[in-house]
Amino acid sequence: MNGIYILQVTTGREQYFCTHARKLLHPEENIRLIIPKREMWIRKQGKMFRSVKPIFPGYVFISGEQVSESAQITCRRCPGYIRFLNRDGGNLKPVSKSDRLLITQLINHGEVAGLSKVTFDKNKRIRALSGPLLGCEGKIIKVDRRKQRAKVKFLLNGKTFLIDFQYEEIELLESNQPGA
Repeated sequence: MNGIYILQVTTGREQYFCTHARKLLHPEENIRLIIPKREMWIRKQGKMFRSVKPIFPGYVFISGEQVSESAQITCRRCPGYIRFLNRDGGNLKPVSKSDRLLITQLINHGEVAGLSKVTFDKNKRIRALSGPLLGCEGKIIKVDRRKQRAKVKFLLNGKTFLIDFQYEEIELLESNQPGA
């Protein structure tokens, strides 16, 4: 089973780092560089723009059996490299099981986590039906229904991240309504 390792890079330069690292890493290393991203619609000067940004700015995840010393040296030579996290002496440690589940949940929605489909119950509590917010209801700390965004609190590697995800509200028909 592959482990997931965390690499800190210059914020805003995650893709630049990965482009260079992929060119330099040997295919037999059998590691995958991952940047979980999210899609947001942003209004600027009255116009809507699609924005795709990393979920965890400044971090790249490496999936592989292990990250060899030569792969670590290659990563250190790439522009934007800061450090590997979770070092035990000279060895890298994969993330904890709970962190692995979180990362896996976020990347299971594809390269870019799109909009979640949600509904609100009669107590105005949000309930995700699909998308990256599915299963995160207990971690949602703020909902902006006007902008259709939910602020979610994640704990990754002992650090708290507050991340905005955009959602699409779906109206559910009540089964006891006439005609339903």
